[in-house]
Amino acid sequence: MGRLKEPSEYERQYDTFIIKRFLDRKKASTESVSDDEKEKALRDFTRELMLYFDKGEEWKAKRSTIEKWMDRDRRLDELYNNAQAPVGIYCTTCGDELEMNLKTPAEKDGKDDVLFFYRCSKKHRGRAFYSVGAEYISKPSLCVECGEDTLVSESGRDNDALTIIDTCTACGHVDSFTFDSDPEFTDEEFESLRAKYCLSDEEGEQYLDMLSSMEDMKKLQEQIQDREDTQAMYALIESIQRISVPQFKESMVKLMEDAAFSNIHFDDPVMKGDVQLKLYADDSTTANAYDREKSITKLIRKELAHTNWKLMNDGVSFRMGVFTIRFRGFDNEDDVKKLVEIRLKRGELELPGLSAGAEASNVTLAAGDGSIVIP
Repeated sequence: MGRLKEPSEYERQYDTFIIKRFLDRKKASTESVSDDEKEKALRDFTRELMLYFDKGEEWKAKRSTIEKWMDRDRRLDELYNNAQAPVGIYCTTCGDELEMNLKTPAEKDGKDDVLFFYRCSKKHRGRAFYSVGAEYISKPSLCVECGEDTLVSESGRDNDALTIIDTCTACGHVDSFTFDSDPEFTDEEFESLRAKYCLSDEEGEQYLDMLSSMEDMKKLQEQIQDREDTQAMYALIESIQRISVPQFKESMVKLMEDAAFSNIHFDDPVMKGDVQLKLYADDSTTANAYDREKSITKLIRKELAHTNWKLMNDGVSFRMGVFTIRFRGFDNEDDVKKLVEIRLKRGELELPGLSAGAEASNVTLAAGDGSIVIP
């Protein structure tokens, strides 16, 4: 037995498989009816574009798939040729030693093996063994109705369809199964379908070149976008108001007074790597303390969004009508940048739009039956 074939046979096998897959897909698809010429043109364009990419991806997988098929057949040939038939196999009826008369590739527990068949010279029931020595035990086909091993099978063929009828002689139950075999193509049909549904090696190389161009364009667009984002980031950082401690105190006093707070005063600033300030204010209202804390927190964050100051984490506290609010100010540019990045993530700031941008390019896909242009 020789399973390994010429590479051209594997190529035809692969292309036949792809052709049948596309034909099945075409058969299963539903064609929407529309009188609108633009809709029809867009639908046809989309279909051709998807078909082109599908053909390209199948061509990409072709070489590696064929290599796997050939490696498997080469391995099976080696296994088949080197497999040793078990010896000392005897007839279970007469006790005579059986003669091995046939071997065939098989699977045993999910692994490739070789199955050897033995016959009795006195025409008793034969036996079969795998090369590893395990005996093959055939499982009887049982009636699904009564469970008895009493099925009689008949088969018939109608064109490409094979029908098998199993009749139980015990209970009379009948099961039928129909198998549609794939139609075989003539050489002329095959070449015509292969030209339509499979890329040639030249067209496949063009497809790879197109993918490479698209990847290069994607990287270029990412670089342009990164550059624009960087420019926008610098512009946003530049727009942040650098407010001094006296200016900050003045603006906070006004904001708190407008929010109905009184007796507003500050501790002395703490100068570290940043500047830390603590504000005290009496709540002049009778509103719920929790609601007041939420509202003043939101108000302060909005006020400080475009400045170099921030409200500390858990920076607002309340006790017996007095609010304590803690702030941090930054004069180091790296700290201001980090502050901006945090506010961008929170959605408190947005990058400014830039007028400069990359112009869209056209990509031409060299399909087998013409060119498709993606705007």
